Amino acid sequence: MTLDERTIAKLLAAGRIGVGVGLLALPQVIGGRWVGPDGDRPGTRVLARALGVRDLALGAGVMAGLRQDDPVKRWLALGVICDTVDLIATAAEPDIPMRGRLATAVIAGAAALVGVRLVRALD
Repeated sequence: MTLDERTIAKLLAAGRIGVGVGLLALPQVIGGRWVGPDGDRPGTRVLARALGVRDLALGAGVMAGLRQDDPVKRWLALGVICDTVDLIATAAEPDIPMRGRLATAVIAGAAALVGVRLVRALD
């Protein structure tokens, strides 16, 4: 079975919404898995929730655009930028635990690559 670009965009957006909701609801758990023991600090929880809103908004923007047949290229491009910055910022910080670095490399890296493909294919 082959997935078309619109279906892949919906799946990417749904994943982004899921991450956003997770960061909002459980910032210390999700953030802790990303940044380690500092994930339970108040400032880290605030930043995790802010990132959660960012991902929720980006995912919702793609979903709404697809439902209304509006262009989603900008939403997807913004997601690529955010995922790339998440990847670079995490890789550049030596005190982030290896599991957080690897998870970010896989998740943000894959999302950025898929996003680039979708930006080229959609609209």
